[in-house]
Amino acid sequence: MAIGALPHEAFVSIAGPLFDAVKEDPDRAMHKYPMIYIRMGEAGTMTLPFYRDQVMGKEIRGWERMFPVLALCRIGEADTDLIEEIKRRYNSVDLQGGGDPVNYKTALFVTLLKFGQESFLRENHPDKGGRDQWYGDILAGKGLTKTGPNNCMPEDWPLTIYATREVASGLKWSRNGWNARSN
Repeated sequence: MAIGALPHEAFVSIAGPLFDAVKEDPDRAMHKYPMIYIRMGEAGTMTLPFYRDQVMGKEIRGWERMFPVLALCRIGEADTDLIEEIKRRYNSVDLQGGGDPVNYKTALFVTLLKFGQESFLRENHPDKGGRDQWYGDILAGKGLTKTGPNNCMPEDWPLTIYATREVASGLKWSRNGWNARSN
């Protein structure tokens, strides 16, 4: 858990050996060490082929499907086919469906925004009551960090043990709505 919460510079300095372990057993890494699995994207484009295959392979189901998407957000680049696949998935998420659809949709949202797809997101913005403010705030740049929109995290990261600045979402909910995290 502590490795997943390391500051960016320290984390990247050990990324090579960690990435080898993630590639060796991605399912175990995703289940046991989800923050390390996601944060490997911070190591840059050397991780892109792996996470591209993880998304395009379509084997990951349920709430874990957001993990490779968030890693891609942290990488910050993708080819046209991958961007088109993420757009397709964004438009097909059923917010009433299973597998934590809100966090999946918001993970796709921040990733597409990081990939420069703001116009697509504005055209395909979900108008769903209370969540509308979160999408609007992210599009307005609230919660932006050097890592990316909402710190390349979904609306709600359920594993709160990792709530350090390096991994916490950029916005947090309060009685007054979504506010930029101050920690």
